[in-house]
Amino acid sequence: MVFVNVFSDLYHDSILMDVILEHFRVFSAVPYCTFQILSKRAHRLAKVDKAVRAEFGVWPANVWQGVSVCTAAKVEMQRIEALGQTQAMIKWISFEPWISDPAQALSVACPGLADTLK
Repeated sequence: MVFVNVFSDLYHDSILMDVILEHFRVFSAVPYCTFQILSKRAHRLAKVDKAVRAEFGVWPANVWQGVSVCTAAKVEMQRIEALGQTQAMIKWISFEPWISDPAQALSVACPGLADTLK
C-alpha cells in the first residue's frame, strides 16, 4: 500500500493535469500495489475524474480516493459530496484533526450513517 504525496497534495492547483494523469499511468502499471490519494482540494476532483475516465475508461481499481475534513463546516462537507460524485471504486474520508463532533459531520454529509456510530 502506497500513500501518495504524504507531505503534499497531488491535486494542488499548481500541478498540471498531465502530471496527475502520469501518476495514474504509474498506478495502472502496477495493479499489485494499492495507492491511497488524500486531498483537501476537492474542487479539482470533477476534472480529475473526467480526465481519468477519458484516459482509462474507469478509475484503476487499485486507487483509493480520499478527502480530508476537519470540521462540520459546509465547505468541508462539500469535499465529501465532491468525492461521492467521482467514479473512484474505493472512496474514503480522513477526519483529521477532528475539532468538532464527527457524528454531527456525518449526519450532515451522510444522513442515517451517524446513527451507526452510537
